[in-house]
Amino acid sequence: MSRYHWTPPAITDPTTQRDLPDYHRRQITSLLCELAPAADGRLAILGAGPCNDLDLRQLQVKWPHIDLVDRDSELVRQGIAAQTNSSTGLHVLQQDLLLGDNEALAPSTAPRLLVPEVGQSFLARLKQTRWDALRCDYDLVASTCLLSQLVHQVIDAVGVDHALFIPTVQALRQRHLWLMAQALRPGGQGLLFCDFVSSETLPDLFRANPENLPALLSQALQENNFFHGLNPGKLLQIAREDTELQACLDQVQMSPPWVWFTGSLAYAVVVIKFTRRSSKAPT
Repeated sequence: MSRYHWTPPAITDPTTQRDLPDYHRRQITSLLCELAPAADGRLAILGAGPCNDLDLRQLQVKWPHIDLVDRDSELVRQGIAAQTNSSTGLHVLQQDLLLGDNEALAPSTAPRLLVPEVGQSFLARLKQTRWDALRCDYDLVASTCLLSQLVHQVIDAVGVDHALFIPTVQALRQRHLWLMAQALRPGGQGLLFCDFVSSETLPDLFRANPENLPALLSQALQENNFFHGLNPGKLLQIAREDTELQACLDQVQMSPPWVWFTGSLAYAVVVIKFTRRSSKAPT
């Protein structure tokens, strides 16, 4: 195994991944709890949505301050209410995580595409994105299978056949990692959870087990069977080798994959983990 890979802590449950409907949720929660500091930790979860990926009560035990970030703040509040009667330590932040602009958002509106620009204008806005709602002193920032949703918004905005589609997705990936780093304190850690292929194009995901999953996914990647712009190996390379990211990211590693079963679909997921360098904050 490469030094750029790591193994998340195992979930202590006698059942197998396939037999555990909420394995994905428990895996994410376990990782977030594992990285909590001894005291006074600050956690930001990007793309929290209805919090289906999270066990909020477990997180509240480990993290005294949790910012749940999403463009639809009402959806997040509904997710909190569905899980816990106590909002202690939980804070809902409204933030458009694609273009950083909440002006077009109406309160209590279901998520929908609100990006009128296309082409150069869209790309220019993306490169200037700021997450103004977030702090810059988090101990941990986690992007929970959000990047695939953002890429889908780009597809809806400019289309895969647009001449600027590839540059736009490239800018989105780099900017997302850069903004995660910007939100971290020096020495803080980032977790980029990324779903990158589904059973729609890889039906064998439903029959995969931890032993044959790496080979199955390796073949899929060789055949370019993955979501646009979300080849995990390429994401790892960007995090390690992009000039701007090199200045602020350290200890970049990627986990082995697992399968996220949603009932009608299954998704392959990995986590890219990194540490914010103890240096001048990115500007």
